Amino acid sequence: YDSWDNSEGAIDNALGVGTLLLLAEWVAAAERRERTVVFLLTAGEEQGLAGAFRYTQERIEDASAASFVLNLDIPWAAEGTYFVSSTRPDLRALALDAAAREGLPAVDGGAPSPASDQLPFELLGVPTAWNTRWPDRHYHTTEDTVAHLDFDEAAAALAATPDIGPTIITHRFPLDGCVEAFATAADRSSGTIKVAFDL
Repeated sequence: YDSWDNSEGAIDNALGVGTLLLLAEWVAAAERRERTVVFLLTAGEEQGLAGAFRYTQERIEDASAASFVLNLDIPWAAEGTYFVSSTRPDLRALALDAAAREGLPAVDGGAPSPASDQLPFELLGVPTAWNTRWPDRHYHTTEDTVAHLDFDEAAAALAATPDIGPTIITHRFPLDGCVEAFATAADRSSGTIKVAFDL
């Protein structure tokens, strides 16, 4: 995770880090996986993709053997157009179909831009995808803050897929059960993904 200037880095790229952590929780909770999934956070993207290049150089066998890399750089923003980008046209078509089913307007962005962390993997011949919303006027400014995220739009996207909430909320507690709720959230053996309070 890194950002630009003196901003909070909410759009670029706290959103990507949060998305990756959520995906890791979902995968960890899955009963079975058909393949190994690696969740990789790198730093230095703004300094020439330094972290991603270092990983692919130091772990070239692992990096070269990857079946697919999904880049989570700016996966959601307050404004702009949703672009579905991948080195594989069939994956772009699948993503565009999924977006249409969920009512999210998206356009085919072609191959991903070389300006983000999937590039070192692409140079090794690994298929990649980078889906993002662009442009956002707060990008790379001190205005890249949580205040400029569109939570209403994010909530609408989640509402379009009502099965997401029950899927990720594994434990519910009354508000006065906060001590037990936090203990449950901290205990990974409990199978917790998300804990919710009923108000």
